[in-house]
Amino acid sequence: MIFRVFRYELKQRVLHWSTLLYYALLIFQSLWYTKGFFNFYSGEDLLMNAPIVNYINLAGGGIFMIVIIAISTGTAFYKDIQYKTIEWVYTQPINEKQFFWGRFLSTYFYNLLITFGLIIGMLLVPYVGIAEAYRFGPDPVGQLLHGFAFLIMPNVFLLTSMIITAVVFTRKMAAGYLAALLLLVLFLIMQITSGESGISLPLIMMDPFGFVAVEEINDGLSGLEKNTVYLPHTGNFMANRLLWLGISVTLLIVSWSKFSYKGLFGGTKKKGKATIAAQITDKIEINLNAVKPNLSYKTNDFLNKLWSISILEFKNVVRPVSFKIISGLILFMVILQNLLWNASYYIGPTFPLTSTMTSFRLTFGVFTIILVMIWSGELFFKDKTVKIDQITDALPVPVWVTQLSRFIAMSGVALV
Repeated sequence: MIFRVFRYELKQRVLHWSTLLYYALLIFQSLWYTKGFFNFYSGEDLLMNAPIVNYINLAGGGIFMIVIIAISTGTAFYKDIQYKTIEWVYTQPINEKQFFWGRFLSTYFYNLLITFGLIIGMLLVPYVGIAEAYRFGPDPVGQLLHGFAFLIMPNVFLLTSMIITAVVFTRKMAAGYLAALLLLVLFLIMQITSGESGISLPLIMMDPFGFVAVEEINDGLSGLEKNTVYLPHTGNFMANRLLWLGISVTLLIVSWSKFSYKGLFGGTKKKGKATIAAQITDKIEINLNAVKPNLSYKTNDFLNKLWSISILEFKNVVRPVSFKIISGLILFMVILQNLLWNASYYIGPTFPLTSTMTSFRLTFGVFTIILVMIWSGELFFKDKTVKIDQITDALPVPVWVTQLSRFIAMSGVALV
């Protein structure tokens, strides 16, 4: 049964058009990151496709990889909640634990297939014309596969396990996005802090992706070794890998033990007849005492509706706990940026200047864009979930009111 679920899910995912889009994004990311890392280390006679550059690329993973894994993993179990398929799967002769393992394995292997686009992009670096021919050496195929095994595979396993655990426990897609964001924030804190204050054992161990450990190894290599070496398995590097692998396995076991059909579609508790009757009575009283609706169709009335709907949509985004947690993390990173990570190349740490405060948008603006993109998508996607299109034509509100209200609401969210 596990193999059947695995084979079916993997086939459906691989044949979807989004797979090509994901590959294109990750190949572009490999080219972009490789160029950036090479420029950073260009004074060390480093080849652009040097193994150490590829190891650093694979350790960081990149924004595109994390976002893609969050999307593909979150839908693995949430689609059953969205389309309510779990309610009829529950009646089938399928063991729910085997169903869980089939879904998890298909998701993990699909994520690995997608992230292999990073390897393809790094192999294409010498052939896309981004530098002169003498900047490149032989294709480091062995080092790339080695980095894929010790960096990409455990990191994807961690992301997949954490996102699935969040969805299983909360039954919300946003929780999976939040879990991926928390890992990303933790990685950024460790990476930036190590760059500003030096590499230490706590920073190495707390980095979920092993980037700081790879940087420590890189600092101890000569120029020739950086162009040819296989990444050494130092004690700190292996300790980091084993620690986060253990965390990943623990999360997977916890989500496996928690997973159930009933829990996934939110089995409801039985209510007594008196309670149901009381609820029906309350609804009748509310309907009887309802205020007569305003059926005016003037422009001023539409503008009033636009404002009230905009406020409602804005509150729908900012009310959840997940939004408050994400906003708190962004605020925390802004404070750290201005107090701890504001060192200048020539003079060291500086006071919180206006220039450093405003430059924050350049380094972290991409995360804000991704968050706004996710919240905007959720705001519009809920219409499909609740099937409001079936009654939209009957509402006394033109389409421009509902659409513009969401744009105004998301503008307010972006400001916050």
